[in-house]
Amino acid sequence: MPTRLYAVDKVNVSWDSIIGQDNAKHQLMHAVILPQRYPEIFGFYKKEPTKGILLFGPPGCGKTMFAKALATELASSSANRQDAGFIYIKGPEIFSKWMGESERNVRDIFDTARDFKKRQNRPAVIFIDEADSLLRNRTDDSDVSGGRRDVVAMFLAEMDGLEDTGGIVLLATNRPSMLDSAVVRPGRIDLKIKIGRPNRSEAEKLCAYYLSNIPLHHDSFVRPISSQGSGAGKILLEILVESAMERIYQDDRAYYEVIDNNDVIFHFGLGNLVSGALIAGIVEQAKDLAADRDIIAVEALDHPDEYYPQGLWYEDLIGAVDSVWLQNQRLNHKDALEEFVGKLDQPVQIKSLA
Repeated sequence: MPTRLYAVDKVNVSWDSIIGQDNAKHQLMHAVILPQRYPEIFGFYKKEPTKGILLFGPPGCGKTMFAKALATELASSSANRQDAGFIYIKGPEIFSKWMGESERNVRDIFDTARDFKKRQNRPAVIFIDEADSLLRNRTDDSDVSGGRRDVVAMFLAEMDGLEDTGGIVLLATNRPSMLDSAVVRPGRIDLKIKIGRPNRSEAEKLCAYYLSNIPLHHDSFVRPISSQGSGAGKILLEILVESAMERIYQDDRAYYEVIDNNDVIFHFGLGNLVSGALIAGIVEQAKDLAADRDIIAVEALDHPDEYYPQGLWYEDLIGAVDSVWLQNQRLNHKDALEEFVGKLDQPVQIKSLA
């Protein structure tokens, strides 16, 4: 497999563009960035460099962003900041129908990292997304072919020679239990970091971030000011974000009722599926609604060149939230439900409201 398919020269993702996840940031900084900045201190304590890191958690919560930010941070202390040394692979891309080709692809990935280390004198970041499709548990005979076992064996051999490679392997998966135990053992994957869903406060910040550079239509945000004046002084962006969050986290729009042993009812809805990707998708759909309205207005004019886009309306974002709610209504929420129920730590009944 030609390395051009997965070697990325430029990555410009800063830590600041990752909202929340402070614990994950701290762990990655301490495991990877600080040893590069202070090699004498870590050498004094004979601290071995981290070979591999597992990033796991729900889809859309920023695992790829973390890998890119890590590569950007490593490059920022280098003379050549343009070459981030970020090697991006999606697990299924490794496999080939030709005998021996898949194993060669694995070798090529680590050869690319070795070449980068020679040129730049710093480690490349080898990021393998959907790692469970590539490095699946070999004890599951029904699901792992001989070719897949050979790929896992080749990966393990390359990981064991990683001192010479000078690369840092980041594996990302939504299903860490499916990974081969030999892959994730200490000495290969030394650090396991969960990238969880944002809480409501972090979701608000994400929404504000994605909306911050979009023109807003002022007249559509007029709200009656209550007797306490609670609506006074709020800027449009704050009103928009607050309204979107109220809509996302509404209990009366739940997909499921989860009932515990004491007959306490918990609601599982769109708010339990929130991720950075979901918030970004809502904003993108709101942009589409705003653009559609402007297109209709332009086509109705005799002089369309005189028309100026109106900006995003309050109704656009609320309509986008409702659209995403409907799109997720009939989907399989098994993993997210298991995550939700696991936090309750007791037997429950689940009632679908769809």
